[in-house]
This record gives sequence, C-alpha cells and structure tokens, in this order.
Amino acid sequence: MKSPKHAVQRRRLLTGAGLLPLLLTAPAAFCAGRPALASAGFYAQPLDPAANRLGFALTDTRGRLRRSTEFRDQVLVLFFGFLSCPSICPTTMLELSAAQKAMGSRADRVTVAFATLDPARDTPAAIEAWLAAFGRRHLGLHDSAEAIRRAAATLKLEYTRVPGASPDSYTIDHGVQAYVFDPRGRLRLLLRPGPLPHEVASDWLRLLDGA
Repeated sequence: MKSPKHAVQRRRLLTGAGLLPLLLTAPAAFCAGRPALASAGFYAQPLDPAANRLGFALTDTRGRLRRSTEFRDQVLVLFFGFLSCPSICPTTMLELSAAQKAMGSRADRVTVAFATLDPARDTPAAIEAWLAAFGRRHLGLHDSAEAIRRAAATLKLEYTRVPGASPDSYTIDHGVQAYVFDPRGRLRLLLRPGPLPHEVASDWLRLLDGA
C-alpha cells in the first residue's frame, strides 16, 4: 500500500520547474483557489516570448509524424498522460473537451492532442478508443519512449515511473499542465487545473483572434 505522503505526491501539480522563469508575473489570486485573470488577460498562465519557439515532433496513432508547427490557423492543446491513470488524466480530458464544446461554432479550430507517457502499455488502438469517449477533435500521439522523453524535456515536463507490486503494475507521476499553442504554432500558455471551461474557451478564442 502506498503511503499517504506518496498519495499526496502523486496528486500534486508538477508545473515543470524549467518553465517557471518564462512565466509572466500573475496576481496572487491566480495561485490561491480559483484563478483570476493573469496580467495579460488570460486565465491560463502566459509564457514569455522566449518560450514561443518550444514545440514537439511526435508520431500519431496512425504512424504519421506530427509537429506543433503544422496546426496553422488552429489552437493546439497538448496534454501528456497515460491510459491507466485513475483520475487526473480522464478528468483533464473531460475538462479540455468541455472547454472545446464551449467554443461553439469555432470548436473545430481547436485540436486537443494527448501524448502517452506509457507507449509500452498504451497501444495506438487503445489510445484512439479512449479518446473517442471525449469527443471528435482529439489527436492521439504514440511514439517511442525516447521520443517522448525528448519532447517532455523540451517542454520541461516532469514525469517519473513508479514501480508497483509487479513489473507491469507500475504507475507514472507526471505534470498535469497542458501546453497551448497559438494559430502561428507558438507556445503561448501553460494551462493548469482551476479555470472553468468557459474561461479556458475564452483564452482559446483570444488566441484565434490574434491576441
């Protein structure tokens, strides 16, 4: 049985320490309870222009290499997780899907991409079936463990494999932030738990409108 301390650690938000210097200053209310609008008018945390060049290149569930720069004229939202995640991953996908629906007629201009941190157990077919439960404009990414490590390192995502009772029963501690790219392919926002779906949608609409 996992200790209470470990349980807390599994549920904590790993923001990605390497990105912290790139975050614009936000009011204290953003970090305590429900977030207020950040200084740039977003509910998610805006990133300094130095982060705009960060991106990824990962293979999707159909074997096609996908790059963050190819989603022109769209907002791309990237989230890392794994299918056997008991609560955080499905909850995050539900929240992202709800925000996408709140976009109304412009929902088709948002792509939510899920990249597995567990390519050994999460097959492409299983990823597609899992994503289908959350909506239609979702992209599954399944690549080698090394490719995932490179992408995570580039985006300063922290994750670690935690052994279980048997070799196949491990879990993965990982950051729960989502990365939001604007229609020009630039990494603009770091989305963490807190904002309501309509608030997240308002951020994405602002990016589509050129903010």
